[in-house]
Amino acid sequence: MINALVRELEMRKVYLNRQSIRTVYFGGGTPSILKQSQLAILLEAVHKNYDIISNPEITLEANPEDVTNEYVKEIKKLGVNRLSIGIQSFYNEDLHLMNRIHDSNQSERSIIIAREEGIDNLNIDLIYGFPGLNNEKWNSNLERTVRYKPEHISAYHLTFEPGTTLFHKRKKRRITEQDEEESIDQFSELVRILKAEKYIHYEVSNFARNGFISVHNSGYWTQETYIGIGPSAHSFNGHNRQWNISKNMSYIKGINSGTGYYKGEIMKTKTKYHDYIMTSLRTIWGTDLIYISDNFGVKYYNHFLKYTGEYLKSGALKRKGHKVFLTSKGMFISDQIIRNLFMN
Repeated sequence: MINALVRELEMRKVYLNRQSIRTVYFGGGTPSILKQSQLAILLEAVHKNYDIISNPEITLEANPEDVTNEYVKEIKKLGVNRLSIGIQSFYNEDLHLMNRIHDSNQSERSIIIAREEGIDNLNIDLIYGFPGLNNEKWNSNLERTVRYKPEHISAYHLTFEPGTTLFHKRKKRRITEQDEEESIDQFSELVRILKAEKYIHYEVSNFARNGFISVHNSGYWTQETYIGIGPSAHSFNGHNRQWNISKNMSYIKGINSGTGYYKGEIMKTKTKYHDYIMTSLRTIWGTDLIYISDNFGVKYYNHFLKYTGEYLKSGALKRKGHKVFLTSKGMFISDQIIRNLFMN
């Protein structure tokens, strides 16, 4: 797999027209299972084949059970300067439900280790809205999280992805989805508590201390180009979007033969418009009417104006100059709003 990733880095180096790279992100699975020596090989290939700015943001996603003092020391030597730990919950029964290997003690210990080893840009991932999570437990998770003063917090509502154990259990009616009102209450508490702790709510699911907004993730939401390496990875260069096949062995075989490891499409105006609405409206930077007019044309501009009207009246959206934003009320129904703004 490491050899295949290096080979893809070499093969894809012209995809972004040799523009400078600002961020490197090891994610999309369990990259913390990689040894320091394997990460070193990948970072060496990145630096060899791409123009990297000085002091780039380099993030590693880590499972709590993989975080040791020695491991953090080693990845810091490689230049990793941002650590994202998938805590999810501080309750063992919740972790068991979500099929996580780590326990609550490992969750707390991983955060302590990160701080001991000088990680000063730490993200903690949490999940809410899952069966059995009551508001009291959720508040406790939030309070324990802010106690460690992470620079960044990502909190996502549980989704039942096809093929997962949770999806199967729901289908067999062994578990049921959380009540919608309870999910709304938990999101409200998330926003309230983190706002009181001076976090910037810069995207529906993401909160940061001043100066610690994720450079990498913000690129997705502001239409920057990016390249994804490895199974299931997605790439976007402004005109073309492509995605790698998901099966590991098929990916390796495709890389070695030079063909058949990805699919792609030339993006049509409608697809670009949908992507822009889906990403921009979720952020504090909002959706830019001038950008819509200049990049997609008057038809899309008029469509957007028409279908935002009811949400502006209801208070789910607000307009300031040529920008449109979600309000606190709108964040609860952001997916519905975005779907209704799409062009049929």
